[in-house]
Amino acid sequence: MTSDTVNHYELNDLIDARHMGLSCPPSSPQAHVLVDSIIQIITKVETRKRKRKKDTEADFRSAVELMVGDLLIRVETKDAGWSYHQLSRSAFSDRPIGYKMFKSIITMMETSGLVDVSLGLNVAATMFEGVDIPSYH
Repeated sequence: MTSDTVNHYELNDLIDARHMGLSCPPSSPQAHVLVDSIIQIITKVETRKRKRKKDTEADFRSAVELMVGDLLIRVETKDAGWSYHQLSRSAFSDRPIGYKMFKSIITMMETSGLVDVSLGLNVAATMFEGVDIPSYH
């Protein structure tokens, strides 16, 4: 599935999505093995002109760990389901992962078939009598 298939998802499932705070790295040995596996999978679809530098490689691994940590929390708190994070550059100003890193990792995860991505949408709120201007959420 791709980001173009937003109509195939139940709106309530998207509304019930958990925000990815990007602050909970996995801690169990099994979770670290999962992160290693995900890194191997996504780097196979990655197109880079040159190898990452050592410090950039550490940042990359940390970003994958934080993203996977949030996805694991969602699985533990609900039966799978959606997680979300805004994709505007400003949404990353106070986060441990920058916009470019997050966007590239989520794109590689989607390309690899590890996650589905649904772009946000506006939903018209219920119109009340006497209200001429629709509101969206």
